[in-house]
Amino acid sequence: MSAPAEAPVASDAEPPTPDTPLYTINTPRLILRSPVPADADAVSALFADEANFPFDPPQQPTPTPADYRKRFARWHAAAIRGESAFMVVERREDGTIIGFGGWNGFEYQPAAAEKTEEDEVSRNGDDKPAAGDGATTPQIRVGDTGIVIDHRHWRSGYAREAFCATVESGFTEQGLARVVLDTAKENYVWRTFMRDGLGLAANERTRPSGRKKDDWEYAYAFDQAEWEAAKQALRAQGKWPL
Repeated sequence: MSAPAEAPVASDAEPPTPDTPLYTINTPRLILRSPVPADADAVSALFADEANFPFDPPQQPTPTPADYRKRFARWHAAAIRGESAFMVVERREDGTIIGFGGWNGFEYQPAAAEKTEEDEVSRNGDDKPAAGDGATTPQIRVGDTGIVIDHRHWRSGYAREAFCATVESGFTEQGLARVVLDTAKENYVWRTFMRDGLGLAANERTRPSGRKKDDWEYAYAFDQAEWEAAKQALRAQGKWPL
């Protein structure tokens, strides 16, 4: 996962981010929740550390904690509008922020859409079709997700725990019918995670890159039935983290 895409910015200044998270997901070892102002230093440090993004270097100049507090306010407003749901990954035992994830964007797509390069969510919110613009076509709600874990906590199972909790919540609480995500073609670590760590090799596709011109990337899409099959396989292997 690269740095989160900016949520749509309202014409007026967004209200301050409240100190109480809008979303909270509890797992055995983690708390996934909406970012609050006190998280700004930790989130800024997470995204500034190049070791966390070996295949997709952080943007320069690196956003400051003050920048992130402004982003938190925009993200909070976007979450209220149902457009996205960014979350920090907090370690339950000591409250340390060890990652970032959630939902980059939600969108309505035709139910019969092929799971190929058309699966990218625009990150512009709930783009329900207007009358005369395919409004009679059955639509499903799709969520674009991703996650980054601090490199100092890799190989601890946190990525799988956070990812599984996010997807479970997406299907059960966000009303999603399909989950999509992507990664750069160089990111063999994420590809291994999706294929071997989660058992979603059959859901992998390639498509033109949204990161680099004249390049390509890996994209993944799965519905709830496909996720349930992967979940049962993980349980059979003793790898289900929730």
